[in-house]
Amino acid sequence: MQGSASISAGLTPLTDASDPCFFGQKAARLSRIRRAGLPVPEGWVIDSETFLEHLCNSDINIKTKIDDLIAATRTEADSTEETSRQISQLVHSVSFSASFKEVLSDTFSILKNAGPLVVRSSAIGEDGQSAAFAGLLDSILNVNTVEELHAAVLKCWASCWSQRSLSYQLIRKCKLNRMGTLVQRQVQARSAGVLFTRNPVDPASSEMVIEYSEGTAESLVSGSVVPERLFVDRESLATKSDSVSEASILLSRGAVQQLVGFGHELERLFDAPQDIEWCLDTDERLWIVQSRPITKLQQPAPSASMVTWSNANVIENFPDPICPLLYSIASEGYYHYFRNQGIAFGIARSRIDAMESSFRTVIGTHGGRMYYNLSSIHGILRGAPFGEFLATAFNQFVGAESTKRDDRFPQWQSVKRGRITESLEVLKIGWKAWRRFRQLERGIGRIETRINDFAHECRDERLTELIQKQNTSSLLELWRKFLSIRQQWTDASIADASSMISYHLTHRLLEGQFQDKEDQAIANRLLTGLCTLVSGLPTDQLWAISRQIRKIPVLAERFATDDPAQVWELLSERRAYAGIRRSIEEFIDEWGFRCSGELLLIKPTYKDEPAALMPILATFVARDGEPPRQHLERQKQKREQETERILNELASRPLSRRIPLIRRKRIAQRLIAWIQRSIACRERARLKQALLYTRLRAVALA
Repeated sequence: MQGSASISAGLTPLTDASDPCFFGQKAARLSRIRRAGLPVPEGWVIDSETFLEHLCNSDINIKTKIDDLIAATRTEADSTEETSRQISQLVHSVSFSASFKEVLSDTFSILKNAGPLVVRSSAIGEDGQSAAFAGLLDSILNVNTVEELHAAVLKCWASCWSQRSLSYQLIRKCKLNRMGTLVQRQVQARSAGVLFTRNPVDPASSEMVIEYSEGTAESLVSGSVVPERLFVDRESLATKSDSVSEASILLSRGAVQQLVGFGHELERLFDAPQDIEWCLDTDERLWIVQSRPITKLQQPAPSASMVTWSNANVIENFPDPICPLLYSIASEGYYHYFRNQGIAFGIARSRIDAMESSFRTVIGTHGGRMYYNLSSIHGILRGAPFGEFLATAFNQFVGAESTKRDDRFPQWQSVKRGRITESLEVLKIGWKAWRRFRQLERGIGRIETRINDFAHECRDERLTELIQKQNTSSLLELWRKFLSIRQQWTDASIADASSMISYHLTHRLLEGQFQDKEDQAIANRLLTGLCTLVSGLPTDQLWAISRQIRKIPVLAERFATDDPAQVWELLSERRAYAGIRRSIEEFIDEWGFRCSGELLLIKPTYKDEPAALMPILATFVARDGEPPRQHLERQKQKREQETERILNELASRPLSRRIPLIRRKRIAQRLIAWIQRSIACRERARLKQALLYTRLRAVALA
């Protein structure tokens, strides 16, 4: 069936396309797999010489123009985007030779009866040990006519220099100069995914890892969907899943066993752990559509004996041992927290890529409790300009200890880009940081809107309705929305960075000027009595409720002596206490998500267990004296008096001998305003984070 075309005509049957230098690694590997008797969809391969011939033998030598464009391209996104656009126009201007059009038509005639075709890249050097271009080159699905086949081939050729591929080539200093092209029968996939024959995160384990989703593998490989994940023991075939959905029905036990069997065969065939793309068709038949070596398997993790761990600051949010679900959320969340922050500040992608292993190891667990990996965090901070300043600022802000420079982690100087380029990069980072810090309130407003919308979608009555209708797809969609919000935490991370930097700068400005014993915590005193903090609002409301209770001495006595559950039951039974109960319910509706361990997912909120709020109310009921708001106002007055004293003393002091005209008072005024804004925004984000996690808990329980 595949014998009518020849190599000289530019197309070769997939079974015969065994030379990776001529057809590309992907095609050569699939050819070898097909010859070994494993299921690979039928197809043909356009060789790389045909690719070059059409680019070089046009009226203008397109390949030469492409090389010139790439030579003048920088790694910045705007530069690669423009170069990619120009190259795409050049490639799409190519006219196929008459003979090549003829063999394409013959190929289409042979394959069309099996349904739509897919056109896939097989670039020379695409799947090597040192680099992999998974998801960077285009596959064109649903090709149904000869004309669509012509257009798909050109689009596939142009993707050799897509923006993503071009950026990767420039950063990795590797080139894709030639391309083979696969034309195959498209599998009508019910589900698809990838199989790692060794766990990339824990290669010493005996696990294979299967990631999969409904439909084709393209969205999974490109990262546009959140996959389901199975861990399969290589020998016993025992499975475990980190899925929170019922999507496991997409992959039967028999399909898992067959897939693991394919994995063993491909490891033996290529003598290396494999990253295998597969799909399951509507007839429950498995197909292999790609196999390549796992490129990151041998990447060494920092030695455990050389890592500095700390629970400073993190223990406030996660005071108790954490569950596996929370760890998986937090580890991925911290990865995006630091990575997206670096991108937002304009750090070059080459530096971001160099920090990848540090981003992946920001947190860990010891005895079930979460800890910061200070070695990784300091490694990330030192990869930015003024890295030592940032590392010191982080330590001071969270109360962590310092670490020594570590050659395992890239420093700012490690990524050489030339003095002029580096100077411009520093200016760009400074400019972007300044703009981000100026727009803090706007950014936090975006987060508040997203989380409020999510909380509304997860309200109790809607979750009850979804449970009654057994609507698991909607519950899964809510889970995905949570992940999307958590992975786009950049605006909140900017508020953290702004607070950290402004606090450290304020401390440095004042510490040399005020050295009396009573001035040791002078920077902290500038943050007391901030009436604009949202964290003070629940306290005001609880105080008001406690004053209502104190008006009824018998009830106040019961708060002091009775069990919390009995007190809540009493408020429910006695009509005389209906107003107080209504006030408590209103408080719980508005603030019931704020409680100890609110981010742990395993702790009930006051909305879940209203009786748990009674001991806190009892404390307020027993308290005499001024209301919290009045106490806060007194602190505010003291802070304003302290601020005035500091500014008066700095009024006559120059910033430095070299800059005598700028007074320290002027700088201090700006820093104090900056830090107070930053802390207020940070508190707003922390409040909404509590709401986000408690509503996720409700979804998980549903």
